[in-house]
Order: sequence, then structure tokens, then C-alpha cells
Amino acid sequence: MTTKTQTIGERYEPAMKVETQVEADRYFEQLVTDQLEAGVPREKAEDIERANLGYFAGYYDRETRERVERLFRCKHPVLGSVAESEAMTPRDILERGMRLGTIARVAARLRQLRHNTVAASSTLHDAITRSAEMLEDGKSFGEVAEKLESIASWDVATRVAEELRALAVSLKTPLLAVRQDER
Repeated sequence: MTTKTQTIGERYEPAMKVETQVEADRYFEQLVTDQLEAGVPREKAEDIERANLGYFAGYYDRETRERVERLFRCKHPVLGSVAESEAMTPRDILERGMRLGTIARVAARLRQLRHNTVAASSTLHDAITRSAEMLEDGKSFGEVAEKLESIASWDVATRVAEELRALAVSLKTPLLAVRQDER
């Protein structure tokens, strides 16, 4: 298997037809091996492939999606498992997608801030990097703020918080309200 000449469909369509655990384990290992050959650490490679399989299965019928989730131990990265997403309304799905999009933009902006503060202390760089990673890993804004306060001086945490507030305004996203709700 190679990712260089494959479309997404060519890469994940065969997984939608897998019927046994042995087949699933073999196919999953092929997917992960491609990532490893590209220099991705194993744990990250497995996470990537499970998210991709879960996402791709979201385009299929319920039976296929359930089978893929069970055999590959995956779920849709936005909707969750079939069981989790059954009760979701279209509004719930939209709100979840918007939140994940906002988190991705915030994390990207934090990384950009880190890059733009070359002369800043390593503590600021560490705080910004860790904040972006935590958001991408699904941590709440409140958890990120707590972590910032524990690894950085008040000045550093304040600078990053100010950047997040400015970003919230520019994105017209109620990040502050989310943080207040988490308290």
C-alpha cells in the first residue's frame, strides 16, 4: 500500500468491505505502516488512521459504519460513534463542527503566535505550544487556562489569554463565554 498514488477512496474503500477482525488488523497495520514510513510516530499514526477510517465510514450506511467502528476500534472524529451520534440533532452536529473548527483555528493561531515571538522566553513558547496541543486533543478552554497558569508566569498566561481574546473577537466566537460556562 502506498499513499503517494492513492486517492482517499482508494485508500479507505477496502476497509469498508472488511468483515473479520483478522482482515481489519492486517489492513490497519498496512495503513499505519505507511504513516510510519513517512516519519509519523506509531501512536500518532494509529490515531490518524482511526480518525480517517471513522470519518470515511461516516459516508456509509449504519451497518457498515458500526462494523468499521467495531473492527478498527474507531469512531467519526466529529460525530463520535454511531451510538453517540444517534441522538444528535442537525443543530447539535452543526454546533459540534463549528466548535471543532474554532479550536483548529485557535490552535493554528497559537502556533503562529509562538512562531512570531522568536525573541520571547522559552516559557512563553512552551505555554503556547502546550495550549495548542491541548485544544487539538479536545481539552476545554478552562483546562487550557489552568494549564497555562501552572506552567507559566502570570505575565505569560496573560499574554496568551489576551491573544485568545483577540482571536475570539476576530472569529466572532464566544470563547470567553465557553470559558465562563466551564467555571
